Amino acid sequence: LWQTDANRRITGVSPRFAETLGVEPGLLEGQPLVQVLAGDGWESGRFPAGLHQLAEHLKRRENFSGLILPVQAGRQTRWLELSASPRHDEKGAFLGFRGVGSDVTVQRESADKIAQLARFDPLTGLPNRSHLRGVLDESMVANGARLPGCAFLMLDLDRFKAVNDTLGHQIGDKLLTQVARRLRQVCSSAE
Repeated sequence: LWQTDANRRITGVSPRFAETLGVEPGLLEGQPLVQVLAGDGWESGRFPAGLHQLAEHLKRRENFSGLILPVQAGRQTRWLELSASPRHDEKGAFLGFRGVGSDVTVQRESADKIAQLARFDPLTGLPNRSHLRGVLDESMVANGARLPGCAFLMLDLDRFKAVNDTLGHQIGDKLLTQVARRLRQVCSSAE
């Protein structure tokens, strides 16, 4: 649970909210919510789009729900899902916001892992056909009519099926990982 005053400063910090952020509750009291959630990004002005959305909701004094954003908790990044409603007194004066936050880090990391597996080969870590197709499509659109254009190089391992058939899939996998390692070395040294 979390809440702010009319100036968007945190009040009545719940121990669980402070624990999720990796900070003692007393250190959060009276701090601007957006600044606390921005963490180190506050000074540089570079923070996620979700934080900009949060700031807009707070400024407009409107309900919001399901807003997911990354926050620094010590040395690790946590993902919070925030929802809140504005609070008003009996005369209708704005008092601030009251909301809930859920730590959705595990779900986010699982989703990222699934997305990674969908785009990269689990054995070699290299991009798969689906990822390659997406990158090629983006490159062609981005390049447009500009010259000199772009190039595409395709490699094939001759007689790889014979390696798998005669020496076994385990040896074939080792060969593929070795080729992937060498490709990464060559490609990274050329940049």
